[in-house]
Amino acid sequence: MKLKSTVLKISNSVISLLLFIMGFASSCDIAGNGGIRCEYGTPNADFIIKGTVTSEGTNLPVQQIKVKAGFDSVYTNQSGKYELVYNSFPESQDILIQFFDTDGVANGGKFQPLDSIVEFKDPKFTGGKSWYSGETEKEVNIALKKEQ
Repeated sequence: MKLKSTVLKISNSVISLLLFIMGFASSCDIAGNGGIRCEYGTPNADFIIKGTVTSEGTNLPVQQIKVKAGFDSVYTNQSGKYELVYNSFPESQDILIQFFDTDGVANGGKFQPLDSIVEFKDPKFTGGKSWYSGETEKEVNIALKKEQ
């Protein structure tokens, strides 16, 4: 009985070692010179939306406007400019972006929120490698209305 237990422990150890080596080897560069690689992941790309937020009446830039897409958000700077990076699957996208005045009258008045759809139809990506397809961008300039 003791011999059977020892044989089972040794065979389990050998099998574990072989599985470890096979798993490690499959994640490495097979050809050794940048050849075929086994990789796991989800294809993705950066959709960059940038522009300027101005006041509809005066056409002056508005700072501290929150620009949101999905879980990502940024604020406009003193020049009313923003740049939001939305990472998603590399295909045509309709991205909802939302504009909120978060500081009230501190930026020249209270502005109404605005929702806008940015369409990326058959986007062309640059700078991609492997699972990352690269980036594409669109400029979206918005004029916000002041609340009454």
